[in-house]
Amino acid sequence: MFEIMPRTDGGRVAIRLVGSLSEEDVLDLRSHLTALLEYRFSLRILFVTEEWTGWEGWRALWEDVKADLRLNEEVERLAMVGSGTVDRLMTEAMKPFAHATVRWFPSGELDEAWEWLVG
Repeated sequence: MFEIMPRTDGGRVAIRLVGSLSEEDVLDLRSHLTALLEYRFSLRILFVTEEWTGWEGWRALWEDVKADLRLNEEVERLAMVGSGTVDRLMTEAMKPFAHATVRWFPSGELDEAWEWLVG
C-alpha cells in the first residue's frame, strides 16, 4: 500500500510505502506521479518504507519497473528512508540506473531526508 504524505508540496512528493505494493497500487502511484508532471518539468520524490516487504507478485514488480523507466528522466532527486537492509540495498541497486541523484537515510532521519530532497 502507498500513501501520499502531507509533506508533499508541488513537485516535491513524499510517499509512504507500507507492507507490499500490489499491481493496482503501482498503477495508481504511476498515475499520480504522471499527473503531477503535467504542470512541472521534474519531480523530487521521498519514499518512506514501513515494514516494506516488496511487491505482491511479478506483475506488480513488472509494472513498477515500467513506471521507473517511464519516469526516470523526470525524477531529479530521490530519497529513500527506511530501517531495513533490503531498503538500503534496493536504494544502492537503483543508483546506476537512475537519472536522479539517489540517497538512502535511516528511518530516524526523515527530516534530514526532506531537507536534502528540497535543497
